[in-house]
Order: sequence, then structure tokens, then C-alpha cells
Amino acid sequence: MEQTDFNSLKRKVAALTAQRHYEKAIGILESLVKKDPENPDIYLFLGDVSQNVNATDAIVYYKKGLDIQPKNPYLNTGLGFLYFSLKDFTNAERYLVALWVEDPTNCRLLTALGKIYKSWKQYEKAMKYFHICELLDPDNSFAVYGLADTYRGLGKHETALKYWLKFHSIEPNNKVAVTRIGDCYSTLNDKENALIFYRKALDIGYDFYASIGMAKIYLSKNNVEKAREIFEGISGSEQKNSRYFFEYIRFCLESGMKEKALELHGTATHLFPGNTYIESLDSKMPGAVSQRLPARN
Repeated sequence: MEQTDFNSLKRKVAALTAQRHYEKAIGILESLVKKDPENPDIYLFLGDVSQNVNATDAIVYYKKGLDIQPKNPYLNTGLGFLYFSLKDFTNAERYLVALWVEDPTNCRLLTALGKIYKSWKQYEKAMKYFHICELLDPDNSFAVYGLADTYRGLGKHETALKYWLKFHSIEPNNKVAVTRIGDCYSTLNDKENALIFYRKALDIGYDFYASIGMAKIYLSKNNVEKAREIFEGISGSEQKNSRYFFEYIRFCLESGMKEKALELHGTATHLFPGNTYIESLDSKMPGAVSQRLPARN
């Protein structure tokens, strides 16, 4: 095929893709493959467009292109980040590490690899990639967030707080980060700052974890009624959330609200049969019978 014809068809495919006419774009590309089956660029376009329709087909197209040209960086990038988006981190790692070796200052690769290792709780390895990106681009939000969350995973809350606050300066309306700042302050026993940031999170929008964080702080300040108001206030939104019942039951037990604890436990047992967190409270319930076997004579 002449290069001018190919470029013309590329523009047509790009226009169809922009208009979300993915099936038409794929049809054109598949007709091109029949005419030029050894052209890796066509498989690259097929993989890119097919991601919008069927990820399995996209993987097949990328791999066919790599069979023709194994070192093609665009095919490897497409396939690696497709696996990443599918949370198939084992396959994603294989492709992304190989790409990073060839392009060691690519922050997109660095932060993706950091996220993979963080998800596997390989925190030291994750930090290596996030820190390299931070050196290259100090305000890279993915690196800063990744470092904050990695230090949180390591239990290094003071350092985590430093990075959460930096991320907050970059993306002030990120509700998850604002809640995590509250969590850090709470863990560091700075209750007033924790409440400030939990309220900031709730100003952005409803957040279960910010609400629970506030309730726990009010309980620690012996303001039981205020904590209970929070639990009751979010009840309507959390009837399918076993964590809500777990936290509310624990609160009731700690606050001496035995009847309410029993009521919630009964509801939770019915709604979430076999839930290990709810079952972990069984022995703590008022009137619970010890499961220990009697001692032998």
C-alpha cells in the first residue's frame, strides 16, 4: 500500500475514533490487515481502537503486531498499559519494566511501576520508582500520591502526612487525599487538625471514611452523643456496607449501648452472612457464650 493512501486511511480511522464510531474504524483496519498482513502499525491501531470495545481483542492485536516487530515501543506500551488498566499487574510489569529499561526517565512508566509494587505491598520497591519520578518532576501528582500512600502502608505516618499535604497543595479537591490527611493527624493524635481535614473532605462531598474518622475522634473525646449522631446520620447511605455495621457495633460496645449493639449485630448477621469482620464481634456481644471446650478432669 502506498504511504499516502495509508496516511489518508489513518486520518479517517482517527476521525471515526474521535466520534466513537469504533466498529467502523475497526472494520477499515481489518480490511487493511488483509491487504498488508505484515504491517505492525495496523495492529497497533487495531489494538488502540479495540480497547474501547473489547480488551481481549486489543490484546490479540497488540500481540500479533509484536510477533512481527517484538521491540516496537508503541505496541509494547499499548499492551503494557492495557494490562495495567485491567489490573493484570503481573503481565503489565513484564512489559513496563522492559520499556523502562529503555526509557528510564519516563514518569508515566515510573509511576505505573510504583503503583504495581505498592499494590503488591512491595513498598520499598514502589518507593524507588516514585522517588525517581519525584526527582525528575517534583510536582508530579502520581508520584506524590504514590509516595504518600506507600509511606502510609509502611506505617510511617509523619512522612506520609508530609506527602499528603504536598499532594493536597497540588489537588486541593481530591477527597480521598483530604480524608487521608485527617487519618494521619488522627493516628498522630492531633485530633483538632484531624477534625479540620475530615470536615474539609465532607465539604467536598460525602465520604464514609471521613465520617467514621470524625466519629472515632468524638468518641475519644468522650462526646458519645456527637459520635452517635454521625453514625445515625450516615445510616441511610450505608445499609449495604458491612464496614459501617462493624464500626457502629464496635462503637456501641465501647460506649455501653448494649441493646443497640445487639440490634445492629442481628441486622448485620442477616445482611452479611459469613462476613469475617462481623463474626469477629460475635464473642464480644452481650450475653455471648464462650466457645471454649470444658477442661478435662
